[in-house]
Amino acid sequence: MLQNEKVLTGNESGSLFLLSPDLSQKTKLASPTFRNIRHIDFGIDSNKVFIFSDDFGVYAFDLEKEKICEDSLFEGHLDIITSVDCLTQKATILTASLDGTIRMWDAKSGDSQVLFENKEVDVWALKYSEALDKVVIGDENGDLSILDYR
Repeated sequence: MLQNEKVLTGNESGSLFLLSPDLSQKTKLASPTFRNIRHIDFGIDSNKVFIFSDDFGVYAFDLEKEKICEDSLFEGHLDIITSVDCLTQKATILTASLDGTIRMWDAKSGDSQVLFENKEVDVWALKYSEALDKVVIGDENGDLSILDYR
């Protein structure tokens, strides 16, 4: 992930790294705290990132303090998170999980609600469409669906 001339990366062992823009220098920010980091996204505050890993949680990580923010674990999924979309203008995070749910999270409080639930098919991709104010989802069968955001 590249923002404000910072490159942030995670790996399968759960470590988080900050890279120089030319990728020549790597600084370890977090020791293995997470299980297989799948996605990193900047939130409302560019000094914080949201981390999604195989331990089913969403974490806020403070880049300046180089640690997980207190009370930052957003819990609710019961299986691996497969897809994420951070809507910074709306202070909202959308996640899809192998537990059959798509959740909408308040990025400030961590509160969530289930937008969609289907135990029959796994959702592997989701993306919010600002133009439609809807969420486009892709499932394991290769089908695309449009989900009402509200």
